[in-house]
Amino acid sequence: MRNFTTYSSCFILFVAIIMTFHSCVEDAIIEPNPFEENINNQDTVQFVFDDIDPNSIAGLYQNIFNPTCANVGCHDGTFEPDFRTIESSYHSLVYRTPIKNDGSLTYRVDPGNPNQSAIVQRLAGTIAPRMPIEIEPDSDWLEKSDEYIQNVRTWIEDGALDLAGNAPQLNYINPNLIGAMAAIDGVILNREDGYGTILIPDTVSNIELYLGFDPFNDPGNFSVNKLMFSKEQDLFTADTSVVMEIMEVPIFEFGLYGEMINYSHKIELNLDALFSTSGHYFMRIRVQEESNPIIEIPTDDGLYYIKEYMSFTLVD
Repeated sequence: MRNFTTYSSCFILFVAIIMTFHSCVEDAIIEPNPFEENINNQDTVQFVFDDIDPNSIAGLYQNIFNPTCANVGCHDGTFEPDFRTIESSYHSLVYRTPIKNDGSLTYRVDPGNPNQSAIVQRLAGTIAPRMPIEIEPDSDWLEKSDEYIQNVRTWIEDGALDLAGNAPQLNYINPNLIGAMAAIDGVILNREDGYGTILIPDTVSNIELYLGFDPFNDPGNFSVNKLMFSKEQDLFTADTSVVMEIMEVPIFEFGLYGEMINYSHKIELNLDALFSTSGHYFMRIRVQEESNPIIEIPTDDGLYYIKEYMSFTLVD
């Protein structure tokens, strides 16, 4: 009798465990993902492009800095240059004082002067130790090092332009766009393929555009705040511009790099008044901080991916 009772108790306990596990699985399946609805609106471009210009900062990041140099304990933010992102790569290279130096070089990247840029000398082994010191298994540096070093040289020779096509300024960080989005009554509109042109139904009359800039510059100090429109990606005129409003309270939303950022600028657009036909429209920003040069985002020399990001399509 004791054995039967024992077996019965074990069987009942086993069934209870199975039922509890089944209930947990059902709950896990039924329970909604609180982030699911945000995925379509999130700009997770992360700058992984097809057919990227290898002589651009994005090409250097994608082909060299990220797979070869951002090793754990090396250029992963532990010390500069910081190759974790394109933005950190750019700002920790251009006009930045090198740590390892033979005394003849002033900057890691001296725009227009590859022979006077420390990064070129380190890659060539002129300054020890030669970089990269360690090579990740998924890096093709050994096979393509000569090609990649030439890409770095060409980028520097061409002025070390940023993603938007602007030349760097000594002792000043150009304003950089880190987010753009459109909304209808507060509902964020989707982008084509998640990071392409903003898709706007042509039945809509009014939208809100929001733009966010990097934290290196105070939007409150912008003396020029304009946004221009054109059906041509590189043909903008002053009569197609509107003034951007600087919001007292920024909006906190996903940005270009897939992170939450502050959107400081807002434009309310009446589409019927500005655009007579459906189609693809490009946008270009003109901002100026105090006495520094006017910056356009993107310029004619900017990457097409940024131009596509800064565009919208009125769709049927």
